[in-house]
Amino acid sequence: DTTTPEAGKKAFYITATFAQAGAIIGSWATGAIARSLSVPQVLFAAAAAIALIPAMVAFIMWFIPKDELAGYQAKGGEAKKTKPGFVEGFKLFLSEPYLLGIFIWVSAFEVIATVFDLQFKVLIMREVGDNAAEFARWTSDFGVMVSTLALISLLLGIGNIGRRLGLTLSLVILPILMAVNAFVMFVSPVVQVAFWVMVASKGINYAFGQPSKEQLYIPTSREARYKSKAWVDSFGSRGSKAMGSLIKGFAGGSAALLLGTAIGISAIWVVASLYLGKKATEAVANNEVVC
Repeated sequence: DTTTPEAGKKAFYITATFAQAGAIIGSWATGAIARSLSVPQVLFAAAAAIALIPAMVAFIMWFIPKDELAGYQAKGGEAKKTKPGFVEGFKLFLSEPYLLGIFIWVSAFEVIATVFDLQFKVLIMREVGDNAAEFARWTSDFGVMVSTLALISLLLGIGNIGRRLGLTLSLVILPILMAVNAFVMFVSPVVQVAFWVMVASKGINYAFGQPSKEQLYIPTSREARYKSKAWVDSFGSRGSKAMGSLIKGFAGGSAALLLGTAIGISAIWVVASLYLGKKATEAVANNEVVC
């Protein structure tokens, strides 16, 4: 929000690299700590770490010069001072096709990923039964592998490939690969296959999907960014997790129904990706804002 388009694209990968390194350490440490501490003790340690976040944010706000906290604006444009509010943000979201497209893009991934996640956990339980330690081992290993894959992708320059392909193709890649993953998972419903499908899906999203999604907000006004982002990221993401859970509950163990749903959602996702990529690319090229 406080960068030019080019600076934002480059800096994202540096930030994401350190974030993934932290996720690897955190996943490994959680698995190790859980074997020797009780659940309340683990939760207390997590709460203590979260409590440090406000201090970190305060330091960043103090350290960065005030004039560098101004968001990107189109040439000659100034940020409009608008009355903030929940209703205003929702109205803005409903009135702008571009923001609606971002909502669809975020929601589609979360719906499919939630179905994958629930199916993965069902398969783990079939494999280990009531063995809580083995269940924890599977989920801990999953967290480590996802973050490791994302980190390797970043270090090997997958983000640079995305920039060379362009925003539109980078956006389209994720739904296509998720459809392929859905086919693999539901055709071969065993926990080992589901594990690697989940790792691939999450890793690709962190390396490709997240950078592309954040770039979509660059050619938007401060009003659109700050009023609608909460709806798109929070309601879109959380609401879609609930929708994915409902789909899995309705479909039960029907692989055909789950596969068909995932492919159908991916098709809509591809259309949204094409629209968003075209609009964002044109806006940045012309130094304009989409909305």
